[in-house]
Amino acid sequence: GKSSVVAAIARALGHGNAFLDIAVRRSWSDDRHLLGFYDAFHGRYDPGPSGLAPRLLQAQRDWDDERRGIYLILLDEFNLSSPEYYFSQLLQVVTRPPEQPRVVRLFDAASLPAFSGSEVDQIIVQPNVSFWGTINYDETTERLSPRLLDRTGMVFLTPRDVLPGERLGGEASEATTRGARAREVCGTWVRRPEQCPRELWEKVEPLLELLARATDEWGARVELSPRVLSAVRRYLANSAGVLDPDKAIDF
Repeated sequence: GKSSVVAAIARALGHGNAFLDIAVRRSWSDDRHLLGFYDAFHGRYDPGPSGLAPRLLQAQRDWDDERRGIYLILLDEFNLSSPEYYFSQLLQVVTRPPEQPRVVRLFDAASLPAFSGSEVDQIIVQPNVSFWGTINYDETTERLSPRLLDRTGMVFLTPRDVLPGERLGGEASEATTRGARAREVCGTWVRRPEQCPRELWEKVEPLLELLARATDEWGARVELSPRVLSAVRRYLANSAGVLDPDKAIDF
């Protein structure tokens, strides 16, 4: 039920219609399979069958206008092919801080002498877009590199984590029907790393000091990258008022 979890999140936010499910193929070797390519023979941009580029463009225009929609993109079987190849450009873009432009180039317009400029050659990935991927680890999939793991958050699901739920009867609530607005989710509800409460970070610091020590009993030291430390701060900031502080630290 990994894929259904992500789809359920989109529906719970009230944006199930904006959810895009992309099935990764074993043959994908570069980002043209995901983002499309410029067809020089016909002189036009071909977005390909994934539907990602049109959806990102829709999200960009939505963010520039009313900032209402929330767009969850699911890459099903994310590591069936190597993400470092087909997801390389997006991997660099989506991990940039919000103050840096997250521009995705669909094709190189400067290398096309006859390009008229009538087609969109680049898209800005706005904060109302989030990428999710489902993975399995077996002989048919690719291993995830440290570079990729350093830039992503992982959610592990076991049978114990999935409980049978009751189907809700009756009409949907007003909040679910109306949907959460992206400008509220991105601007008001989500806290930044620098908003991490000092008392929570003080509980984490001793653990980081222990990890940084090289001992005969524990082995080599473990240094966490600045990107991971920032993610920890962001997680703790958003856990405040939702989870018990000790439970948040434990997770």
